[in-house]
Amino acid sequence: MRESDKVLRVAEARTKDVGRGIARIDPAVLEALALEEGDTIVVAGTRETVAVVAPPLPEDRNRGVIRIDGNLRRNAGVGIDDKVGVRKVEPKSARRVVLAPTESLRIMGGEEYLAQILAGRVVTRGDIVQVRVMGRPIDLAVVSTNPAADAVLVERGTEIKVSQTLAMRVAEQFFQSWLSGQTVETALRAIRMDFLRQGNIFGLVYTPYCWSELKIEKQ
Repeated sequence: MRESDKVLRVAEARTKDVGRGIARIDPAVLEALALEEGDTIVVAGTRETVAVVAPPLPEDRNRGVIRIDGNLRRNAGVGIDDKVGVRKVEPKSARRVVLAPTESLRIMGGEEYLAQILAGRVVTRGDIVQVRVMGRPIDLAVVSTNPAADAVLVERGTEIKVSQTLAMRVAEQFFQSWLSGQTVETALRAIRMDFLRQGNIFGLVYTPYCWSELKIEKQ
């Protein structure tokens, strides 16, 4: 968060706004910052993410709030009632965005579909974008963008690439450790630390959906 950022309190997004990558801001703040619908803002918590400004709610006037959904809160590293810094940013037109699934799966022929549903969204490197494929929510990490910028806008001509490399590396390391007798928690923690030592933050997005103490014991 920068000293020049406008500090706002995080509030829950309306149900209809979930998954759209938008933010609704106190109308008085919107006017003070000369922000308009469709502008892009940086939302700075423990990390920075980006969102598109949506029309404000009249009842939020002079409350000093910003309404963002759970995915944007996760990307900003904040929760409800936490404080975030807000500032305007000019997004670059994205020529290419590389995404990586946060679990081992293959999305065959899905890149055109992703380009369609992400059109109009703004993203930055390190974001997690949640999409629904066949009714199933799938988290995709933004690994890189071209051009590299604080914010890029996905447009109709943007090339979307899905990289399987990260998921495969995590899967291989996890099963090697888990099958040797480590618990799920221990195996995953080791992977996260290994990635961080290499300067790669994306290992942090992997979460086990099972008992953390689960392990294999030899008879």
